[in-house]
Amino acid sequence: MNYMVLLTLDQKGELMSFSADVQKSWYDPNLSWNPLAYGNVSRILSAERSLWRPDIAIVNGAAEDDVIPASDRYAVIFSDGTVQLSAPAVYTTRCLLTLSSFPFDSQECEIRFGSWVYTLDEILLVAQDYVLEPGAEYKGNSEWTVENITAYNYVDHSDSGNDYGELHYTIKLKRKSNYYIYVLFLPTFVVSTLAIFGLFTPLNNEGDRAEKATLGLTTLLSLAVMLDIVGQDMPKSAPLPRLGRYVLGEIIICSLGVLASIALQITHQRINTREFIPSKSLAKKTFEKFPKSEPCKMGMRVLRSAGDRDFKVALGELECSLQKVCEYIAWLELKEEFYTYWIRLFDVIDLLLLLLFQAANVILTAVIVLF
Repeated sequence: MNYMVLLTLDQKGELMSFSADVQKSWYDPNLSWNPLAYGNVSRILSAERSLWRPDIAIVNGAAEDDVIPASDRYAVIFSDGTVQLSAPAVYTTRCLLTLSSFPFDSQECEIRFGSWVYTLDEILLVAQDYVLEPGAEYKGNSEWTVENITAYNYVDHSDSGNDYGELHYTIKLKRKSNYYIYVLFLPTFVVSTLAIFGLFTPLNNEGDRAEKATLGLTTLLSLAVMLDIVGQDMPKSAPLPRLGRYVLGEIIICSLGVLASIALQITHQRINTREFIPSKSLAKKTFEKFPKSEPCKMGMRVLRSAGDRDFKVALGELECSLQKVCEYIAWLELKEEFYTYWIRLFDVIDLLLLLLFQAANVILTAVIVLF
């Protein structure tokens, strides 16, 4: 191969399309002459169609589009009988991909040159260079870099008992992953991180969580769209690539976060609506740290010195009523203290879950990107 430029690598169809100039050279003693007998002419040009040509083709090829039609190509014939033929074309070959590490993967695509008719005893393929260094003649495209190209001889043992010689070129490609990092990895991480902050950050002093489930479901929808983008270019039979595992892992983390947030919301709502308040004795032991104001007696005992009996009875009833009012006010204050206590408790739970889910998010990202 005089030069090779990668055009496309179809991951879904596992097809590689490249432009290459495949030069063939062989020795034909019937075409040799003595240059001194012909005016020191050591080379001539002849139409390709007028010469014998080896039927060398890409065995694993899917399509071939000649840059110059075979009817318009010329071969160079040297006086010693050496024939050189150049066939620039756009080739499409099968390339089995291993996408488990996508988008941090490297691929090896094999190009197999061989003859369909001539056996190993009749045609022996030999590469001019067995290691082709990447450079101006051998380069990739915007997504792939050609790391190296190696060639080696191969013998195909057919069922008929004949051996056919083949020449295999192995092209090692390295994917440029910057596009996927900035377009898929980074947005997925940012969306997941913000969603976890939104799920477990207290929004007000009443502990209202009504919008958190909506935020979580919207995040899951966004991650599902990203996972669909990853799967569009993947073969259906291929294992889930690394990027797909990352997005799926973030979906699982966000799903668990949504479930945890919904569970906290239901629990908190049930506590508030059911007025889940312990008994006064337990409250006195548990919540002594809360400041409580003693109800004022309003000096009613001073009025007991009144002389009239009915008046004393009326004052006693009034004092009893005021005592109940004071007890009710104390009970309302206790309820308010417990509401505040539950809000503080759920704030602590939110903080712990926030740290837990963010740690899982960071660990997942580090494992996928680094390993």
